[in-house]
Amino acid sequence: DAALSRLKHGFDSRRGHHIAMAATADRLRPAGQLPMARAMDPIDTALSHPFFTVATLAGAIALFGTIRDRFHARRRDLDRVSLVSWGHVSSWALIVAIVCLAMGLRHPG
Repeated sequence: DAALSRLKHGFDSRRGHHIAMAATADRLRPAGQLPMARAMDPIDTALSHPFFTVATLAGAIALFGTIRDRFHARRRDLDRVSLVSWGHVSSWALIVAIVCLAMGLRHPG
């Protein structure tokens, strides 16, 4: 009889009649009125913590540096050299992004 009382996937004929426990033991409310979990928005998540903000900016700089390094390597005029070593910029920015992301995940505060 315990298996008959559990909700089954695809069978919800008694959805409105099922009662779930609230946060406190003395209050009961229908299952349809439970608070919904907030959806994870990538922009809100990236800007919610300083480490995530720095990791996002460093990742964007790493991507920009990679694109500039590729353009520099495929240039037609070999005498036009860049003043910035975009390969180094992209490498260091990627390292900073990885470290900040790890610190942000370790200290979610």
